Amino acid sequence: MFAAVSVLLWPVLAVPPGTARWLRPALLVLLIGVSPLLPLLSAPEQSRQWLQRQGGRISGLPYLGRMVPRMIRWLAVVTRLGALPPGRWLRAAGWSLLNTGLLGASGWLCFRAAGVPATLPGALFIQSFTALVSVLAVVLPAGLGAVDAAFAAAFPAALPAGTPADLSQAVLVALTVRLVQIGTLLCGLPFLPWLLADLPAGADPEAAARLRAELEGK
Repeated sequence: MFAAVSVLLWPVLAVPPGTARWLRPALLVLLIGVSPLLPLLSAPEQSRQWLQRQGGRISGLPYLGRMVPRMIRWLAVVTRLGALPPGRWLRAAGWSLLNTGLLGASGWLCFRAAGVPATLPGALFIQSFTALVSVLAVVLPAGLGAVDAAFAAAFPAALPAGTPADLSQAVLVALTVRLVQIGTLLCGLPFLPWLLADLPAGADPEAAARLRAELEGK
């Protein structure tokens, strides 16, 4: 959903040539990076079996070695999701789109609070773009620092045409967005035990118990 929103909003943005010179290829690379999700979603069980067969070869590689077990568990979940009717998938897509819109609106409010005249499509784009970058933050040592750096660098794309971009404003808005996200997580943390209480009733009670143990351990 983040990839789709980023691509659809690109034509309506007033991206300065200097920013577009690197942002367009970066967006293309991120789209190529998420494209393997399509065959994985269409054939999750076959993909899971292939990854299990290749696990011994990949386990010694940096980053990929620790990502393969996660991918195998994720594909096992997707395999079970394949039995759901289309209406459930459409409902999930609708909620994802609503979440993307709320994320963009919160970013726009952070821009406005900092006195930056960002456009709503620009704020929605930069939030979706950095959400794509956050996928790489799982495997890169830079972590969230890479996300904040991408936000500050893509900052001019969120502004109206002809508006000068100030690096100090970009850093201020990036930090504000990060604080809002952390605050949202902290507000939701007390509800996790309540949400997980119903999880064992699902298809994989062992995974639910393992998740609960990890959370309690932290």
